[in-house]
Amino acid sequence: MYYTVYKITNLINGKIYVGVHRTSNLNDSYMGSGMLIKQAITKHGVENFEREYLAVFDNPEDMYDMESKIVNEEFINSPSSYNLATGGYGGCPISGSKGGKNCAAKYKTDPALAEERYFRNKLRFEELKKQGKCLGGPKFKGMKHTEETKAKIGASISKKCRGENNSQFGTMWITDKVTNKKISKFEPIPEGWEKGRIIK
Repeated sequence: MYYTVYKITNLINGKIYVGVHRTSNLNDSYMGSGMLIKQAITKHGVENFEREYLAVFDNPEDMYDMESKIVNEEFINSPSSYNLATGGYGGCPISGSKGGKNCAAKYKTDPALAEERYFRNKLRFEELKKQGKCLGGPKFKGMKHTEETKAKIGASISKKCRGENNSQFGTMWITDKVTNKKISKFEPIPEGWEKGRIIK
């Protein structure tokens, strides 16, 4: 397996995209998974883009390390860049940032991207644990939330999940005593079914 850092250049306007790619074939036709670069290729045609490898590694750590050094905040904010998020483990940019809207949706429809995101996030979590910057790291071992913090978290979640913000809004469970299923509250309950569900 090769762990590569590549650059894609738009031969029409000179804009570039830098990304990482795991592959067993360095001559594959992979042309990036970024939202803007994919839109650009659709608009201008793949024949107007050139891909080149900046580096090829035998491990993902070095690959992501190099990506993080190139694809920084200055890089993604440049008008000549197609990148939406900083490099070095990837994932969606934060909500409201450049390209944040609808970013997560692409991972739901593309299994390859979902696998890549899982792989990146796993490495990122392990790195943050080593740095003591997340729960599970040595810095947080044995620590617990105070009652005040628990109350604040609960209030925040309650506010965000109230009414139409709740994923269960407008639905209800029904059961035929064997199977449970969820339907709209505005639908009639089918014959042989009743409101509620069986807890297994």
